[in-house]
Amino acid sequence: MIADKKGIRSEYPLLQNCTYLNTANAGAMSQAALRKGTDYLTEFAQYASQKLPLWMGEMEETRKLFAELLNASSEEIGLTWDTSYGISWVQQMLPSDLELVLVTHDFPSVTLPWIHHNRKIHWIDWDMKSHIDLETIEKALSGKPKILAISHVQYTNGYRVDLEAISAMCQKHGAFLIVDAIQSLGVIPIDLQKVRVDVLAASSYKWLTSGYGAGVLYINKNSRKKLTQGSLGPGSMTDFLKDPIPAENLKQPPQSLEAGHPKPLLILMQGQALKELKAIGWQNVYEEVKVLSAKLHTAITEAGFTPMAPRDGKSWSGIVSFECDKSVHQKLTDEKIITTYRPNYLRAAVHFYNEEGEIDRLAEVI
Repeated sequence: MIADKKGIRSEYPLLQNCTYLNTANAGAMSQAALRKGTDYLTEFAQYASQKLPLWMGEMEETRKLFAELLNASSEEIGLTWDTSYGISWVQQMLPSDLELVLVTHDFPSVTLPWIHHNRKIHWIDWDMKSHIDLETIEKALSGKPKILAISHVQYTNGYRVDLEAISAMCQKHGAFLIVDAIQSLGVIPIDLQKVRVDVLAASSYKWLTSGYGAGVLYINKNSRKKLTQGSLGPGSMTDFLKDPIPAENLKQPPQSLEAGHPKPLLILMQGQALKELKAIGWQNVYEEVKVLSAKLHTAITEAGFTPMAPRDGKSWSGIVSFECDKSVHQKLTDEKIITTYRPNYLRAAVHFYNEEGEIDRLAEVI
């Protein structure tokens, strides 16, 4: 478990002002990540391009941290703006005749890139109160080669799909698997040497606690042959001063998608947050969230509400949602307990920096 929780919490200014149970919306940022950003801006004002080699080196360290987290190689890691851009870029790089398998109620980052590009879509109906039926997904994957795009953890109610089972289905039927990991990366272990995924995309402002504007795009090196090159620019080249025409002067996806000028500010803050989480210990974060989310699930149940998602050894996440009137959310807000309200349901989320007493406070108010 996590040692010195009080000391760690003191490094997150947001936690001093409220009971924050809303990481599924945006995670708390540490003082160190904030300093990293302000230090970069100060250095840029004083030195501009003179510091670029240093910043580029630190950005590559961020890439390595992501590769380590996912048990992937650095060449498979792209440093992107967010989940939506990553998936949208890949959509443009895949053959237009491939059919799609999508789940109803999934987040627009997963569904929207395909809906308006004239692709045939097989929808998997899901009521947000049960398991997503894997047999129905497998049936939809059979036959003509397809793409399955799906969130690892559903943003509505925190339901986690069985990534291992879905990966096995896609391999069995020759389907291309795209995973939105924004609600799991940094909390739920993902070992891409053990689980075959073609593409994984995530932003860093939730569970990776580094603020808006940076993310990661993983593309399995063995899946590149199915992709055309996407958006290109000088950053896509191994050396932009060389003739850009020869193919050998182009990086491979996903790094070729880093097409424009470097974006140190957001990526350096992202790297700082990754270093802090690694120092705490990824397994420690996982175990802490598991304990806290179990307590949250129990507290909501004992308060007379029914959590929306089934919970078992493979389906839990840091998110617990339950149906209620908006007045419940207002009562929590009045008590400075921060959650998210969607039409007809409330979503609470716990991260490693939360304490059990904060869950007790929520239970008392609802």
